[in-house]
Amino acid sequence: DDDDDDDDDNGYEMYTCIDGILYAVQYLDDQCTHAVYNYDLSSCVIAETDHPTEEMWTGGVFRDNSIIVMIGAMSNELNSSVFHDVYLPIPGTYNTPDLQLDFTESQLNGSGLTFMPKGGDEDVYSKLFIGQWGRACLESNNENNENDNIPCYEIPPELMYPNATFYMLIRHYLDPNTGTGPHKDALPRHRVMVFDKT
Repeated sequence: DDDDDDDDDNGYEMYTCIDGILYAVQYLDDQCTHAVYNYDLSSCVIAETDHPTEEMWTGGVFRDNSIIVMIGAMSNELNSSVFHDVYLPIPGTYNTPDLQLDFTESQLNGSGLTFMPKGGDEDVYSKLFIGQWGRACLESNNENNENDNIPCYEIPPELMYPNATFYMLIRHYLDPNTGTGPHKDALPRHRVMVFDKT
């Protein structure tokens, strides 16, 4: 009946053991009679703290020696957008433009050439970018190109505390041909890697 539609988004969950395997069983009703899904939890690890140990490190945590590196395509240069930036949002900086940790595509121009190997295709690497955020920055050891600049924001502890979780924002505005939002297939995916600098 019509009331069922209102309950579809309100699941109920119960944990149970089936043949020695832990499951979370999701139900549609609070009497747990209409099961809709079983989640096998046998391979899950319980997160007991926001401060992961050395043995259980997660890339979404910014540690004191972490460096976040993003690699992607220059979508403006590829004529897929007219505005493109990448952004590490920190809540305390939303209303302070000078503290916002974002790179526009023009600021990232040429950064892909930093890692171009000897004999690499300059046209390809010029359409890539590399940006980084960390307590300290990576340096290029590329002897094949004069451009050794890797755009980087050095983040002091008072701006982002150790073991903070983080996420990245990527913004693309307006396909220059249609004047609307760029189609997702025209935007190569960016990649984010987190390294620990020793």
